Amino acid sequence: MMHRKLFSIFSMLVFGLFHGVMAHATPITAPIAAGTYNLTDASIRAGETAYSFTGTVTIGSNGLMTAADVILNDANLGSPVFDVISHTGGPAGYAPVADYAYLKTTGNTGQLYLSYLTTLDASGNIELCISGSSCNGYQASTAQFYSNSGFGYDPVRLRGGSFDPTPVVVPDPAPTVTPEPASLLLLATGMLGLAGLFWKRAMQA
Repeated sequence: MMHRKLFSIFSMLVFGLFHGVMAHATPITAPIAAGTYNLTDASIRAGETAYSFTGTVTIGSNGLMTAADVILNDANLGSPVFDVISHTGGPAGYAPVADYAYLKTTGNTGQLYLSYLTTLDASGNIELCISGSSCNGYQASTAQFYSNSGFGYDPVRLRGGSFDPTPVVVPDPAPTVTPEPASLLLLATGMLGLAGLFWKRAMQA
């Protein structure tokens, strides 16, 4: 009878520790945090010309954009700066879930529509919605100019881009400490040792 109880306890310990390690090792997609992010790898092609956007955006605690300073890097177009937020919004029933912001230049010569996912990717970045990849065509990020240029007059879709955290990202409240897999394995080793000791004593009794 004693042997059966010890075996039952031993089995429960091993089962619990195994699932604890597996749960800890499973990657969790985290919601975006309030703070300032770098706009990186944001590119667009108009006609035969490729352009890039760089700059920073600030995301509020509600996930919506509160500030922006984004530059289209092209001297022929005057390197326009999109730093005026005209409108922001949240999910509109599309999948995946995305927030968005309409940015315009100070002189209202163009508009930049940035739609972005509401969770971080595996690298801790916020992916822009790009048609044909992360989002559907209704959510695609676009740029548009209101004067004659290589862009024409219609919105042109971005070909890539993400918001990457900068050192000034506002930290979240301290997370609950979760044991690392190595710690769990060390605990398992100790418990196995104790189980073996109890087993040995039971056999000698």
